[in-house]
Amino acid sequence: MMNAFIQEHDLFPAALPFHTGRLCRDNHNLYFEECGKKTGRPILFLHGGPGAGIAPSHRRLFNPDRFRCVYLISVDQVSLVRLPRSRRTPQNY
Repeated sequence: MMNAFIQEHDLFPAALPFHTGRLCRDNHNLYFEECGKKTGRPILFLHGGPGAGIAPSHRRLFNPDRFRCVYLISVDQVSLVRLPRSRRTPQNY
């Protein structure tokens, strides 16, 4: 069992990201992955929160043969603590 709501047989085959990166603006940092079909219908999957991140099983929620999925997460507060003090954003705490 993947978690309490997602069963292994409900998931699509695993897909590796074809593009990853970070979007940085005004001291905010977002991580993203793109998976699936590059010319497929776009889907934006937002995920985040303290310690949440993106799991490989999230890439299996959508059909990689039909969709171009962009998985976007905010860098959680735990990760922000690891930044130099000069790069921290007080409103995130």
